[in-house]
Order: sequence, then C-alpha cells, then structure tokens
Amino acid sequence: RPEETTAYTILTTTHCNARCPYCFEKGRSRVTMSPETARQTARYIQSHCGGKPVSLHWFGGEPLVNPGAIRQICGLLQEEGIAYHSTITTNGFLFEDGLISEAKTLWNLKNAQITLDGTEAEYNRIKAYVSPLENPYRRVMRNTEALLEVGIGVVIRLNVDADNADDILLLTGELSRHFEGRKKPKVYARPIEDDGCIRDEQALFPRLCRIEEQLRCGGLKGKGGLKPSLPLHHCMADSGSSVLIAPDGQLGLCEHYTDSDFFGHVTSPEVDRAVLESWKRRRPELPACMDCPFYPECIVPEKC
Repeated sequence: RPEETTAYTILTTTHCNARCPYCFEKGRSRVTMSPETARQTARYIQSHCGGKPVSLHWFGGEPLVNPGAIRQICGLLQEEGIAYHSTITTNGFLFEDGLISEAKTLWNLKNAQITLDGTEAEYNRIKAYVSPLENPYRRVMRNTEALLEVGIGVVIRLNVDADNADDILLLTGELSRHFEGRKKPKVYARPIEDDGCIRDEQALFPRLCRIEEQLRCGGLKGKGGLKPSLPLHHCMADSGSSVLIAPDGQLGLCEHYTDSDFFGHVTSPEVDRAVLESWKRRRPELPACMDCPFYPECIVPEKC
C-alpha cells in the first residue's frame, strides 16, 4: 500500500446542465464547491502527496458548471510547485474555445471522457439540456474536434440500452465517417445499468457486439482484452493511493458514492478506518469463476 495519495477525483459540483434519465446521481444532494473549499482542497493535496506528481480527475455532476474551482486548485498547486496533470469526465457541452485553451495550459488536461447517447435527435432528446442556446449534439461534436486539435485526448463513451441500441449502431457509422482523415477519439460502448441490473441483457448483448465490431472497423476502438499484468486492485476505491473529494470537502473513495460512505474531511486529520477497511473486502467468487478466463485478473470489491 502506498503511503502517499497521488490520485484525486474532485467533484467541483453535483449540479448538471443535462437531465439524463439514467443518471446514477438522481435524487442526491446538489452542492457546488466554494472558493474556500477549493483552497482547502489544494492544501489537502499538498499535504498528502508527499511532494510527488499528482493526477487530478474532474468529476461531477458536470464539472464544467464550476470551472472556477478547477482554475483555483490548479493555480494554487502551481504556486506550491506541485507537479500535476488532469483528466475530466464531462458531457462536453460547456467546453468553449477559451476554456479549452485554459484546460491545455493551466489544467494540464490530458484526456476528456465525453458521453454520447445516440445520433443527433436521439442525443438531444436524452440529454435534455437546460436552456441550450444551440444544437447540443453539434456543439459537443465541435468541442470534441477542438479538444483533439490542441492535443487533448478524447474518449467517447456510448451509453447503450435496449431502446437506443439500434440508434447507437447508426451513430458508430456516423462517427467513423465524421472522423475519417482527422484526429480520432477512442470510443467504447457500455450498457446502462438500473440499480446494478442491465435490462433485456440477453437481447442487448449481440447488439453490443455489433457496435464493438463497427468501432473496430472504423478505427475508433481502443485496446481491449486481457491486461498485460495481474492487477493488485480493482479501481480507485481499493488502490490505497486515491481519494474522492466532494464539493463540500468530504473525503470518499468511490465516484459512485458521492453522498455517503465518507471517511473524513479535507480540513481534519481524523479518519474513519472502518470505511477505509470496508473497501478492501472482496466479493466472494461464484462457481462460474473457476472456468472464466478473466478470473486471474478479476478483483471486485464487496461494495462495488
């Protein structure tokens, strides 16, 4: 277990400018990080990274609803001589040209993950942005191109369920044609879960396979398959080197637990060891695990 914390997932806000019906944060509290909490966050990072370079992941809600917190944290770390780079999970709508330039220079942004839910009409319907001033789908595509042009990598996540799978298949073809001859994003598809369950899983799986195959043929599919070495942990929650910082300064371990299971606060040295230990417990194996080729690299925390 590492002694230093070198990876930070920071929620600048839990507000969002989109209203996706599948959002896993639906019904949770809405909080925006204040300038004072941003200062406390930067101080916490400085005191826990051991002088080592840190990785910052901007998350939400929609983190670009509150870019001021990102600007402040990066500026303070820069003043203290802490080396850092960052990534972001965003819907991409608010990435205007000036913000992209700032992300490249001040944020040292290396990668942005942007979600698409379908072709233009379907995407605009599902996202249901709050008071958009222009066509959201076209704006997000334009912002994706702009990010790629300045050297920021883009990963597009396709959220798929039984209702939009056919439309997502059309979208993969559109993306292949759109980025032909240009800098390309990496694209992957994931089924939408409802309380941990995938609706119509048996019918959805072959359609997911067709989507993945079309992404490969279009040169958009990232690397997949078995990992090159055996993992020592599953994700940020059981890594020992990563924490989540909520907008109010609460400390957690998982980006899916943004309203509970906190183990501390950025202003306090006190730590709830029971919460930390709860993320180290591994889910019991199933009989089917014994014959699964992925079993040697499979680690699933009990709380996942």
